Amino acid sequence: SEMCIRDSVYAVQPSSPRALPAGQLAAAARQVCGQVSVWQDVPLAVQDALRTCQGGVLICGSLYLAAQVRPMFLP
Repeated sequence: SEMCIRDSVYAVQPSSPRALPAGQLAAAARQVCGQVSVWQDVPLAVQDALRTCQGGVLICGSLYLAAQVRPMFLP
């Protein structure tokens, strides 16, 4: 079987005073990834990723980001 990973990064900034600004994350990601978008709203970014990324979504970040995203996946 073949695994395909879409070359796409959604840069977001969780609600934490120590969070890296989404624009800075996007600038770093652009060095290694062809398609990078900056989002100011974490839930909207996740919703868009789930809608457009057919193979699945990998969310990486801090516990602050996990706390914002977790309710979207729990009943």
